[in-house]
Amino acid sequence: MKYIKYLLFLLVIISLISGVSAAVNNATVTAGSESSYSPSTPAGNTSAQAGGTIEVNLSVDMSTQKWAGFYGQITGTIKLADASSNTFKDWTVSNVAGAKVYSSNTTTIDWANLAAATNADMPAWLTSGSDSWANTFNNNETQTFNGQNINANYTLTYNSTGTGVFKTYSLKDSSSNLIWAALAVDNGNGYNNQQVDYQLLVPVNGASATTYYFYLELP
Repeated sequence: MKYIKYLLFLLVIISLISGVSAAVNNATVTAGSESSYSPSTPAGNTSAQAGGTIEVNLSVDMSTQKWAGFYGQITGTIKLADASSNTFKDWTVSNVAGAKVYSSNTTTIDWANLAAATNADMPAWLTSGSDSWANTFNNNETQTFNGQNINANYTLTYNSTGTGVFKTYSLKDSSSNLIWAALAVDNGNGYNNQQVDYQLLVPVNGASATTYYFYLELP
C-alpha cells in the first residue's frame, strides 16, 4: 500500500507538470550579422541631340522598405521537469520538420486565441505598393498553430535556385497583435545556399529598426 501511495503521488506530480507546459514556448535567440541589398549599378546614360526623340526603356532592382527576413537552424529538447528545472526525463528533437517559428513585436500574445490576419489588420504603410501585404501574402491554406486549425494567408520565400519553398503565415491574436509564423523544414536549402530549418518574412517600416521576439513550437 505504501508503494501504491508513492506511485499515485508521482502520477499527480507528473499530471501537474504536464498541465502547465505550453505548446508554444519562448525561444532563445543567437543572432548573426545583418546583410542588406545595396544596388551598385551606375546610372545608365545615353546622348541626345536637339530635335531628336529617343526611346529609353528603364529597369531597376531596389531594396524593399517594408520587409525583413530571418532564417536559421532550430534545436530543441522536450522535458519532463519540475518548477525548479530539475529534469526527470528529456527527449532531443532530432527532426524539426513541422515545427513552427513564431515572431512578433510584442511579448503579450494570447496563444489560445489565434486567427488569420487580413489586410484590414495591417498598418496603413503595409497596405499599398507592389510589396504590400496583399501582394505578398497571396496564398491561402489551413494549418495547425498551437493546436488550432486556421485558414491563413501565407507567402513563399526562395531557396538558392529561386524556388519558393519556405512558408511564412500571417496571424493575429484576440488583441489583434500581429504574429508571423514560419513552417520549419529539416536541413533545407536556404536562399543563400546555406543549410537552414526555416525562413521567416516580417514587416519593418522603412529604415527604422523593429524589435522582434521569437517563440517556438516543436513537433
